[in-house]
Amino acid sequence: MTLGESLLVVSTLLGPVLAVQAQKWVERARAKADLRMWIFSTLLATRATKVAPEHVRALNMIELAFYGPRILNTLRRGKKTPRF
Repeated sequence: MTLGESLLVVSTLLGPVLAVQAQKWVERARAKADLRMWIFSTLLATRATKVAPEHVRALNMIELAFYGPRILNTLRRGKKTPRF
């Protein structure tokens, strides 16, 4: 088997796997953006009623959605992220 044939076999096997991984990455990014948009729209919609259950739920979700990525259950902060 030549190098070209070997590369063809490897690309045939890895192509679908990499495509699924790329789709999962896109779905995770979209879910994160949707969550942030839900929080923002909920806070704007319920800003007049501070004790609305949706308002409180959105306030509690801010830290999860906007704080930063977690790697091995440790927060990774950027240079601009405030440290409390």
